[in-house]
Amino acid sequence: MRIIIPSVLLSALLSITGVQGQGIIAPTCAATFDATSLLEEGTIYDLLCGTVVPVPATDPAIADTRAQFTTFCNLLDQFDTYPAILSNKDSGAEYTVFAPANAAFAGIDILETLAADDVIRILDLHIVKGRKQTSDLECSQQICAINTNELDNGKNNLPQDCVQTSKTKCTTAGTSFQIGPDNNGLENWPKIGSPINLFNQVPGFPSNLGNDVLSNAEDYFSSNVNVCNGVVHVVDNYLRPEEDYECECGSKNGKSAKAGRKL
Repeated sequence: MRIIIPSVLLSALLSITGVQGQGIIAPTCAATFDATSLLEEGTIYDLLCGTVVPVPATDPAIADTRAQFTTFCNLLDQFDTYPAILSNKDSGAEYTVFAPANAAFAGIDILETLAADDVIRILDLHIVKGRKQTSDLECSQQICAINTNELDNGKNNLPQDCVQTSKTKCTTAGTSFQIGPDNNGLENWPKIGSPINLFNQVPGFPSNLGNDVLSNAEDYFSSNVNVCNGVVHVVDNYLRPEEDYECECGSKNGKSAKAGRKL
C-alpha cells in the first residue's frame, strides 16, 4: 500500500534527506565499448563488472571502483540472465540497479551457502525497470523489482515484475535508504549513495555533471550514476527478501554461523 505524504511535508523531507536530483539526457551507448569510450557510454554491466578500462585509462580510481563490486558481479555471473539484461543496449530496456559494494556481504559466504533460487530472489530485488533518479524516489514508496522467473516473449526477452518490492526509507537525520522486506532495523538498511565518492564525474560522466548527487567531495559521486542503459545507486548493504533462509552461513573467517541465520 502506498503511503501518501502531503506535498509540502514531502518536499521538506526530501530536501532534508538528499533524495533529490535533476533530470538528465540519457547518455548514448558506445557501438563498441572499449578503452576509447567514456564510462557513461557503457552499460550497467560494463560499469560494475566489465573488463574494459575506458577513458581515462590512466585513472587508478576506475580499477579501484570495479574492485568494489566483485561479490555482486560474481553473483550476477552465476546466471546468463543478468549479464544479458544489464548489457542490453536497446533504448526501451533501461534499468535502475541498487548495487551493493563488497562490504555489504561482509561475514557471509553468500556464494557458497545459498541455493540458486535464493540468490535469484536477492539479485532480482536489486534491479528495477526504468531509469530512476533519486528525485524519482518518494519516501515510503514501494518500487517493483524485476522477476526473472517470468520473461516476456518479445525479442529482448525482458523480465516481468513485480513479485517483490523494495521501499524507499527517509530519515530526518539526513540519510535515505532502499530496503528489502527483511532489512529490519536501521543498522541493516542499505544506504543510498554509500560508500561515497566511488565514481569521478570528470572525465567519465559528462552527462552527469551538474546533477544533485549524494557525495561529500567535488566531482565524485555514488548515486545517480547514469550510463547508457540505466542508472546505478551504490548501497552499503544488500536488499533482503522476505523469507529467512535456512542454511549454514559460513563467515569470511571460516567459522560457520548457526543454521537459519537471516540473510
